[in-house]
Order: sequence, then C-alpha cells, then structure tokens
Amino acid sequence: MRSAVEELGRFELDTAATELPLTLDECKQELFVLGADDDSLILRQLRVATETVEQDSDRSLLPQTWKVHFSAFSSELEIRKPPVSSVSSITYLDGDGNSQTLASSVYETDLASENLPARIHELSGQTWPVTTVEKFNAVTVTFVAGWATQAALPSRAKQAVIFKLRELYHGCDLTREYDRALWRIKWTGR
Repeated sequence: MRSAVEELGRFELDTAATELPLTLDECKQELFVLGADDDSLILRQLRVATETVEQDSDRSLLPQTWKVHFSAFSSELEIRKPPVSSVSSITYLDGDGNSQTLASSVYETDLASENLPARIHELSGQTWPVTTVEKFNAVTVTFVAGWATQAALPSRAKQAVIFKLRELYHGCDLTREYDRALWRIKWTGR
C-alpha cells in the first residue's frame, strides 16, 4: 500500500513565475506610499507576500512550471495545484531504471476546473508502462499552473496578497482580514 505522500505526489518548483500579482504602482497605491524611496523594499515584500499566499492557499497565482513526482502510475494521476493550464511532459523510469518520456497519445488530461485537481488518465485501449519497482520518483509530471495573466487573476487572490503586503510593510496585524481573504481562494482538495 502506498503512503499518502506517494498517492498525492511530491511537488517541486521548476520555473518560478516571471511576474507578480500586482505592479509596483498598485502596491504603492494600496500602501499609501508616494515616493520612490521604498520601491525595492516594497517589491521584496510583495514577493514574500505572494509566496506566503501561494503556500497558504495551495495554489499557484501566476504561470509557473512545476514537477510532481509519484512512485508509480495509478488509474488516475491527480495534480493538486490548481489551476493547471497544461501538462508539458510525463517521464518515468522504465523496468531497467532508464528515464523515458511517455507519448501524449497514451493519456488524456482534464484541466477544466480551477477548484478541482487536474487529472491524467490513460486513453481507452492504452495502458500505463511498467515502471521501476519501489522508486519514490518513478513517474514525473511536468506542468504549468497559475492564472494566465495579472488581469486573469481573481480579485480575491489579489486581495489576500494586499493584506499580507500591508502586514509586512506597515507592521500591523491583519490576520483576520488575511484569513478571510485566503479562505476565499484556498484550495481544499475537493
């Protein structure tokens, strides 16, 4: 019997997002900052706020490439980091321990929901290949997660980032407001 970690997969960030959920001007407006003296500080704190919201919500806010590792193929592989926009590749260790790339003609993906895990399963008439036995990372799925652009990012996600940024910049306690905003975007694994 496989452990919960093996069933759910182990996630590894491959390529971070290239943009942040808010522009510097938006941050300064939300923080009531007029000058440019704190620009670099605000950008650093915006990165921390974004990472905190992503970790606390179990979501990727803007496009970033991830890898999820499984110990073997199962009837359905779930990617629990919504929203997932694409699956780039699936690699596996074959019976001899050699790395192979699975042909996309073997499987199909269901990426339709931002509130459900993305799913991968074999197409009718296809079967998963045999993998190396008892290897924790025998199957690796590389995928892109996050909303496509800043404009596509839900305002509720931006609001959570703003509350965390205000806490960091002003040193105030906005735990209640942050938790309420986070609750609206937190992925619960439904």
